[in-house]
Amino acid sequence: MRELKQRSSYLLLGMMLTMSLCACSLTQEKNGKPDTQNNAGVTELATWVNENTLLSEASNSSYKEDTAIKITAEGDQFSSTGRGVVVSGNTVTINAEGCYLLSGIMNNGQVIVDADNGTDIRLVLDDFEIHNDAGAAIYVANAGTITITLKEGTKNLLEQTGTNASGQEVQDAALYSTDDLIINGTGTLNILGNYCHGIKAKDTLLLTEATMEVSSKEDAVNANMDILMKSGTYKVSAGDDGVHTDTNFTVQGGTLEVIKSYEGLEGMQVWIEGGEITVTANDDAVNIASNTTSGNGFVLVVSGGKTKILAGGDGIDSNGSIYMSGGELEISGPTNSGNGSLDYTGSCTVQGGVFTMAGAAGMAQTPDNNSTQVGVMVYFNATVAKGTTVSLKDENSNEVISITPEVSYQCAYFSTPELKQGATYSLWQGDTKACDMVMNGTINYYSSDGTERQGGFGGFGGGMHQGGFDGGKGPGGRGQGEFDDREQGRGKMQQDMEPLEGMTPPEGMTPPDGL
Repeated sequence: MRELKQRSSYLLLGMMLTMSLCACSLTQEKNGKPDTQNNAGVTELATWVNENTLLSEASNSSYKEDTAIKITAEGDQFSSTGRGVVVSGNTVTINAEGCYLLSGIMNNGQVIVDADNGTDIRLVLDDFEIHNDAGAAIYVANAGTITITLKEGTKNLLEQTGTNASGQEVQDAALYSTDDLIINGTGTLNILGNYCHGIKAKDTLLLTEATMEVSSKEDAVNANMDILMKSGTYKVSAGDDGVHTDTNFTVQGGTLEVIKSYEGLEGMQVWIEGGEITVTANDDAVNIASNTTSGNGFVLVVSGGKTKILAGGDGIDSNGSIYMSGGELEISGPTNSGNGSLDYTGSCTVQGGVFTMAGAAGMAQTPDNNSTQVGVMVYFNATVAKGTTVSLKDENSNEVISITPEVSYQCAYFSTPELKQGATYSLWQGDTKACDMVMNGTINYYSSDGTERQGGFGGFGGGMHQGGFDGGKGPGGRGQGEFDDREQGRGKMQQDMEPLEGMTPPEGMTPPDGL
C-alpha cells in the first residue's frame, strides 16, 4: 500500500508589475489522491481551479511606501490627491492599479475597489480603522487580485455595524470581495461582522503572515472557492461556521483557533498539511460537505500539523472519506450518544500520525480495516469524568500514547506508529492500571476490563447545514427574512440536542434552519 501522495504546483503567469505589486500567478492543484485498497469511489482531487489566479508571491508583503498613494480617514471624511482615487465624503473608490496606503479613523464610511477586470491592487492598512452601518467596511466590487497588507507594527479594524448596502450587491461581510483576496503582512487586523460574516470571498482566499481576530454573527470566514492558509495567527469566533468554503480548505502552516462556533471547519475538502488548529464547536467541529457539488470528492486529509477538537456534535463528520498519514489529531466529544467523535460514510484510513479521540459510545466509529497503522478502541464500563487521563503503556511501563479529554467520555481510541501488532499493552486510567490488551489486528476493540469485543455501531454522514446567506447563491443561501426568522428559536433539533458539556452557544447564536 503506497503512502498518501500529494502534488502542489505553482505556475508563473502574466506580466511583472511594479515592485510594490510584484506579481505572478498561483495555481495549486490537488492531483494526488489517497491510495487505499478500496479507492474506486475516490475521484481525482483537483478543486483548485479558479477563474482568476492568486499572486504566487503573495507572501511578499513588501511595498514602497514613498510611492504608495495615500488615503486618509478623519471622522466622516476621506482625503486623497492620488491618481486612481475618487473621494465622495465618507466613501472612497479606488479604480486603478497600484498600491494604496490607508490610515486614520472613519466613523461611518466605506472603501470601494471598482477597477477593470484583471487589475491587481494592494491596500496597505496603516493603523486604519473603519466602521460602516450600511454595507461592507471594505467592498471589492471588481478587480483582478486584491491584496490587503497589514503594515508592520500597526493595529487595524474593520467593522460592519449595520445592514447590507441598499440597492447594491449583497454585502454580507465586514470585508467583502468578489475577486481573489490575499491578506498578508505582519501587522494586526480585527474584523467585526456584526451583520453577518466577518470575511466573504466570492473567489479564492489566501492567508499568510497576518495576525487576525475575526468575530461574526454568521461565518467568521466564508469563501465560495478555495481557502489556503500558509502562515500567520488567526482567532475566530462565529455564530455559525468558523471557516466555511464551498470547495477546498488547505492549511499548510500558521495557527488557527476557532474559539467558538456552531460548526468549526466546513468544506467539500479539508487538507491539513501543517500548522496548529484548535476547534471548539457546539455541533460538528469538522464537516466535510457541500451543497454545490454532488458525487465523489468529499474528503478530509491529515498529513501533518497538530489538530485539537472539542465538539458538541460529531468531532469529524465526513460525507466521504478520511485519510491520515501524519500529524497529530485529538478529538474530545461529543457527550451525547446521538453523535460520535468520528462519523464518515466512505472510508477512514490511518497510515501514520498520532490519532486519539474520546467521547460518547452510542454512535462511535473507528478507522476501518484498510488502515495500516494499529489502533485500539476501548469501551469503559462507566462514564469517565472529563480531565481523567487515559493512556497505554508498553510491557516496560513506558507510556506510548495518552489523551486527557475535555469532556466526560465512555470510549477512547488510540492509534500511533508506536503500537505494534501482536504486542501487549496496559490500559491506565490516571494512575490506576485497568487491564492488559493484546493488539491482535490492525483495528482492535476492548472493554476496560480487558475483554475483547466487537466494534461499535457507528453513525451516518451529515449534510451541510443551511448556514449563512449569500443572496440566494451557494450553500445555505436564504433570504434576509429567513435569517430574521432564525432568531426566533432553535426548533425541535435544538430541543433534542444535548449541548457541549461546559459550553454555551455564542450570544445570539441559534442553529441554522433546515436541519
